[in-house]
Amino acid sequence: MLHRARPHHHALPLLLAAACGWNDPDYVYDTDTTSSSSSGASSTTTDASTTADATTDATTTEATTDAATTAETTGDDTTDSGQDQAVCAAAAPIALIDPTAEPQPAPWLPGGSIEVGVTLHNTGGADFSWYPGIEVSADHPLVTSGAPANWLYAIFAGMKTPIAVVFTADPAIEPGTLVTFTIRGVVLGKQCEGLAETTVQATVTGEP
Repeated sequence: MLHRARPHHHALPLLLAAACGWNDPDYVYDTDTTSSSSSGASSTTTDASTTADATTDATTTEATTDAATTAETTGDDTTDSGQDQAVCAAAAPIALIDPTAEPQPAPWLPGGSIEVGVTLHNTGGADFSWYPGIEVSADHPLVTSGAPANWLYAIFAGMKTPIAVVFTADPAIEPGTLVTFTIRGVVLGKQCEGLAETTVQATVTGEP
């Protein structure tokens, strides 16, 4: 009687390897991990480059904007400064004459008011229409004004015109106090130096 030969257990792994082609010398194993890694590195490099470019563009744009803003601001300041100088030069011929200090009413008592004024005289040969005026200050802290400046719309060449402001003496001021008022020529909205200036004095009395 014939007996069928039984395969040995240690031969099974070899049979499976042969069936799957693992022992085939021409079999190519998929071990290409370098390509994936290289692709990842390339992508990372590209992203970094793009980010750097974006940062550079943003910085350049910001710097350009700042420079433009600075140039624009500087240009405006230069224009305003030049205009102020021209206006102040045109106001220089305006003289302050005949200063006055008139109590309202007389005499000037503690708690009473006084009108301080002057006559503007345009001694120049051109009209001046940049709101010429005066600004007045008192040398005593108890003599004050709620509106120490006043302006005209314009003054024609050779024209004379009066202008005034009102000050009030505090009720606590000592009778007999001599107050000096300083009157300065000004132009509305301009910082002009060296314009005409004059003074006038008045005494606070203690008897009506």
